[in-house]
Amino acid sequence: MYVDPRVKAGCSSCGTFLYRWIFSRNVLRPINGFAGLVIPGLKRWGDIDDVLAGLAPRPFLETAGDQGMPNEMWEEKIRKERARYEELGFPDRFENLIYEGGHVFRKDMREKSYAWFDMWLSE
Repeated sequence: MYVDPRVKAGCSSCGTFLYRWIFSRNVLRPINGFAGLVIPGLKRWGDIDDVLAGLAPRPFLETAGDQGMPNEMWEEKIRKERARYEELGFPDRFENLIYEGGHVFRKDMREKSYAWFDMWLSE
């Protein structure tokens, strides 16, 4: 979504984190996986909060379980994103939902995501 302006709205389920947090803690182990850590050139755009702030003003919803990431990390991560959407005058186009549970795309969060796309892509 960050590199392709044709993508009009987005949603992530447990899919974002801050590299500066991951690399500064003992959480980078093979059992946790390496997913986004192997995207060549990603660092040139900044950390993930920079990338997500760069999505504005396009609608973006992030849902995530509350396990595995400290609250202060979530607060730090969404601060820049939310500020960018507000600065551009589109605070309703960014939403971050933290729910109880682990790394799973629960049925209620799937339905919330589908409704998000319906709302923003039905214009």
